[in-house]
Amino acid sequence: MADWGREASWFAERSEHGPCRKSRYTRKLAHELGHYGVNVNAIAPSLTLTERIRPRWEQRRAEEQAEEIARTPLRRVAEARDQARVICFLASRDADFVTGVTIDVTGGI
Repeated sequence: MADWGREASWFAERSEHGPCRKSRYTRKLAHELGHYGVNVNAIAPSLTLTERIRPRWEQRRAEEQAEEIARTPLRRVAEARDQARVICFLASRDADFVTGVTIDVTGGI
């Protein structure tokens, strides 16, 4: 990215103030840094089965897992690769004109 003269910034976890505050902050930074050629974007993930989260997920009762899965229109829980794919897009040249956005990576929740 550095050879493109731009940077990208992501917040991989929801802030303590919630996704709305993060979206406003992302847009504000995009406005402030855009004239320097900096793209600022964020992701707002849902429950994602990472190495750290998976053991807790597996300790849940099957009924609790089923309830969580049923809440998601895509009927599954996110994997780390689901978040990584969106981040890779934002870091790619395909997203050169994308800035100031927070992308929900939630499976439709």
